[in-house]
Amino acid sequence: MILHPTFLGRRDPASTVVIEIALLAGRSDDQKEALFKHVRDRLDGIGFNPENAIIFLIENKPIDWSFSTAGSVKSVLGL
Repeated sequence: MILHPTFLGRRDPASTVVIEIALLAGRSDDQKEALFKHVRDRLDGIGFNPENAIIFLIENKPIDWSFSTAGSVKSVLGL
């Protein structure tokens, strides 16, 4: 991935990490903001500059997930 140094804010493109998180839809904006803050705090805690992190969420529905031969999360949980 090639990142321009000013893509979505100033950062060091040689030290940028992109974090993709897939999750079931339904969280509030406040919950998502809290998750972003938590991830950035954890990165800072290990000495990684959180300004060099791009975090994005991929939301979908229970029909889009399957963890076993039993089928989708939707069918397994009867949703």
